[in-house]
Amino acid sequence: MIGKREPPKPAPAELRDPGPIMLKPGQPIRFWIGDAAPEAELPRGRSHFRRIEVEGTVEHAHVRIATVADDAPNGKGHVVFKPLIYVLAEDGDVRETLEPDPLAIDIRPFKRTRLNGCVEVGRLQRFLVATSAKSLENAFHSDARESLKAPTQGGFYYRTEALKVKLPYAPTGELILSVLPAGDDPEPCNPRSKDQPTGENASENRRSS
Repeated sequence: MIGKREPPKPAPAELRDPGPIMLKPGQPIRFWIGDAAPEAELPRGRSHFRRIEVEGTVEHAHVRIATVADDAPNGKGHVVFKPLIYVLAEDGDVRETLEPDPLAIDIRPFKRTRLNGCVEVGRLQRFLVATSAKSLENAFHSDARESLKAPTQGGFYYRTEALKVKLPYAPTGELILSVLPAGDDPEPCNPRSKDQPTGENASENRRSS
């Protein structure tokens, strides 16, 4: 189940601006890479991108990134943005290209499906988030998961059938990103797939998310 799309929330002005995003380590930020974002020929092909400027320099960083499934342009199914991280040197050139791998699917009741990823970076100060031109020819495929039945906070039951998920990759999308010093991150940089209920089991699942 992909989940019903949540109503869009007004973004702060600085997030609607397609210019650089200032990011404080440890504070997640939500943003769009859309048609209005800058576009350039990058090492893995032409792509829209957003530039992220980290407050200070993080010597050993975990970049955690979630990309949120959206309605397909043709109205059939859903699509998702596959992120790439281009780490920039002081002169602005690309110093390193990193791909969150694996991407782990995160399915929760009444929430839009996400793909979670993480990369480790040394001496991180500025980077681009973009996608690979080649990825637009492909899709994310999940392994089959078991059916899920769980109580909700309202006392009703949420139930899904066993299924596989296919999400074609898109040139634009919504992302949630945070930068953490590796020593402050309680989890290793290897995301796990989650099918998470709400209700009596929610607190245990939140500790593992």
